[in-house]
Amino acid sequence: MASLDSDDINSDLDDSDDDAEGFDEDGEDGEGMIMLCLYEKVLRVKNKWKCNLRDGILNVNGKDYTFQKATGESEW
Repeated sequence: MASLDSDDINSDLDDSDDDAEGFDEDGEDGEGMIMLCLYEKVLRVKNKWKCNLRDGILNVNGKDYTFQKATGESEW
């Protein structure tokens, strides 16, 4: 019979899925925030990403927004 070490799967070291589900970094509810679109170009330089997007829909706080072209930058 195998003994359970503290580093085994399902040990206390495993993160609970309930902690991060549905929340962003600020602790706000992430439900209802989604964007669907096509991408034209995605560039990465070190940890910076630049995206050219088109023909999309964005849902934030229950409101829908549509766009033909959009650009975005982020650090990851």
